[in-house]
Amino acid sequence: MILFRNIILKKRNKYIVENITINIRQLLNYNKGNIFMMSENLNVEEEQIVTESNSNNEEMAIVEESNNGRGGEEEVPEGYVMIKEGKAKLLVKEDKVFYNEAMETNRDLSIAAANIFSDMIKKEVDDYKEKKHDRTKLLMKKRHNKERKDGELKILEALSASGLRSIRYLKELPDEKIHSITVNDIDENAYESIKMNLKYNNVEKKGIPKLNDANITMIETVISKDKYDYIDIDPYGSPHLFLDTAVQAVTDGGMLGITATDMAVLCGNYPGTCFTKYNAIPYKGSATHEHALRMLLASVQRSAMKHKKIIIPVLSLSIDYYIRVFVRVFTSASSCKQIVSNFSNVYQCVGCGSLSFQSLGSHVVRKNNVIVRHQKNTAPVKCEFCDSAIRMTGPIWGDSIHDQEFVEKLLEHLEENQSNYKTYARLYGLLSVIHTELPVPLFLSLPELSSHVLTNSIPLIPTQNILRNHGYNVSCSHTRADALKTDAPFSFIWDLAKHWANYYKQNNHNNDNIKNTVSKEKLTNGSKQAIASTILSKPFKHEIDFVVDKQSHVENNNNNNNNIKKITNKKGKPVRFVKAPKPYWGPGSRATANKRDISQVSSTTDDSNDQQPPKKVQKTK
Repeated sequence: MILFRNIILKKRNKYIVENITINIRQLLNYNKGNIFMMSENLNVEEEQIVTESNSNNEEMAIVEESNNGRGGEEEVPEGYVMIKEGKAKLLVKEDKVFYNEAMETNRDLSIAAANIFSDMIKKEVDDYKEKKHDRTKLLMKKRHNKERKDGELKILEALSASGLRSIRYLKELPDEKIHSITVNDIDENAYESIKMNLKYNNVEKKGIPKLNDANITMIETVISKDKYDYIDIDPYGSPHLFLDTAVQAVTDGGMLGITATDMAVLCGNYPGTCFTKYNAIPYKGSATHEHALRMLLASVQRSAMKHKKIIIPVLSLSIDYYIRVFVRVFTSASSCKQIVSNFSNVYQCVGCGSLSFQSLGSHVVRKNNVIVRHQKNTAPVKCEFCDSAIRMTGPIWGDSIHDQEFVEKLLEHLEENQSNYKTYARLYGLLSVIHTELPVPLFLSLPELSSHVLTNSIPLIPTQNILRNHGYNVSCSHTRADALKTDAPFSFIWDLAKHWANYYKQNNHNNDNIKNTVSKEKLTNGSKQAIASTILSKPFKHEIDFVVDKQSHVENNNNNNNNIKKITNKKGKPVRFVKAPKPYWGPGSRATANKRDISQVSSTTDDSNDQQPPKKVQKTK
């Protein structure tokens, strides 16, 4: 017997799905073109089987003919254009070309991260077998599916569009690292494109196309208990609609890769919308992109702890017009009680921009019992440095947003496989800066700091040297080139700024900018001049040996910064901040979706027969 699943039937202008069984002897009596004319023998009453659309048959025939006729050169079917990225080849109709080149960095990073994650799983399972009883490794053994070999990943791309990312996973990850990839999308055009391109790239064996709502696809795996090791969520806009199901559908110890492109919301232009989507108030200032990353991480953790799960961020990036985070998810009810200490409110001065943080709670461990305590309110009433009002933002993720061991392995992987990643220079530069980032929340901008004492910008290298010489750690941030990330208190920072203001005034005799701008006739409440006057009038709290030395002393920093490792490329100096390759670099317009009525039609897999979808513009991620 042969089982034909999900044949589409039409009754009273509604589409329904039925399973129909055909006897193999009957099947032999019909040729291939007449198989779907067997409605009388199948005893289907009042239903009329809808034949597969001529257009879809033509598309698959074109792919079949192209595959059969391949020689030394790649043949592109008539009416199509072929887009190459990595090892993947994407067929798109000439009148419907949409290729988001700006997301190639995202796709390169995702493939490299999946490579490293597979190695991590294999190592953790091997360590468990060697009786190295670490909590994480025990969880990984619990997570491990017996049907999958060590290191094999069952992957879901929940919002696939044309399926380019999944095809790259299938063609660029080693075969032993992939169990299967579910290539899901709710758009009918996207589904047909996925099927065609999987076949064109000869990866349909492990690539499973699926036409369904992303949340339903993930919930189905929760019910079947055959969860995914790695789920990739890359929506157009906010991922908040998919977080709750994603944390349930991933295996214990599995990884989520989540992208958010609604930066106008996350960066403070629409605080009301931000609160409804992320349950947090956005921050407007120099560190707004890192604040956005931490809001997204906090939102993922809130979704996870409702199901007794915690997250461990391994990599968080702000690139171009979007942010991307990779987190591992573990089940632990006791850790959920402690996770409150990882949430922090941010108190920002509306005048000078000074920052302070307050954890939402604290916990104490006594004889293996965790006691969670409420944190006493330490919110400042006004800024201690310029007497301005205080604005509260957050809550945000207050703990580390990177796993430096994971970042180091990514860098090594990129070095060894430079030719596989077109955006290698950019990725290597970003990760090199991330590998030196301190695990402290947010940062300050030196030009912004200097503007509050009415001087030109403080030079970066002398500032770093002064901080290191006084025992503080300091680093840059991958989100902003002029950022200064440090664990020094703001009282020390403002004392340093005041020393710089005096130095600037003494060495710029022809420029009496400071003297004029803080004169009494120009002092108005809340103005820059008033803020500068208030800051400069405060007494010094720290003794600072202020020497403007423009020579870098990174080599003398090893004693104070053991966790910082300098990594360079083969030329000896990494490219840290690479400019966008083209003008107006950013996302394209939103793809118009042709969504099925999920209440009427269940999910469709590769063996289904479907009507010709309406012509829509497809979006490629």
